[in-house]
Formats: sequence, C-alpha cells, structure tokens
Amino acid sequence: MMHMPDDISFLKYSSPAHIQIEVKGELDKKLSDYLGGLKIDWRTDRNKIKISRLEGEITDQTSLMGVLNALYDMRFPIINVVVKRETGTIKI
Repeated sequence: MMHMPDDISFLKYSSPAHIQIEVKGELDKKLSDYLGGLKIDWRTDRNKIKISRLEGEITDQTSLMGVLNALYDMRFPIINVVVKRETGTIKI
C-alpha cells in the first residue's frame, strides 16, 4: 500500500524540488553530472548491501523522470524517492 502524504499542495509539475533517491548498488560518483548533478553517497545496510543515495535540486518533473529512467537503464533497482521541503518530507 502506497503512503499518501497529508500535504502535497507544494508539488508542481514544472517547479524545482529538492529530492533524494536511493538505489540498490554502488553508483560511481563520476556519474553525478550524467544524473542531473545530484550528489552521490553510499551506505551499507544491515545485510551488507550497498545503497547509493542521490540528493540535490532538480528543475522539474521532467528532470526527475530523466534521472529515474537513467537509473533504470543502468539496472539499478530504485528503493526510495523522497521530495524534501522546508516544513517536512514527502515520500512518493
């Protein structure tokens, strides 16, 4: 079941947003420019599996789809996508 946030009024199709994406696997930090300039960091989960986190500003929903499609094309399973804002975090 998908979690629906209480307030999504700030989301706009053509507005910039601060996002965070997590994928299974270790993304090379050199891919940052290719992935919209998002910062890439890693962590290891409790099962010793590498998780890559991409974080930063996107210009609009089209940019977000470009990043997600690139990750899909590179066969990185997407774990989580979060849109951050000043008053809280919205999980999508």
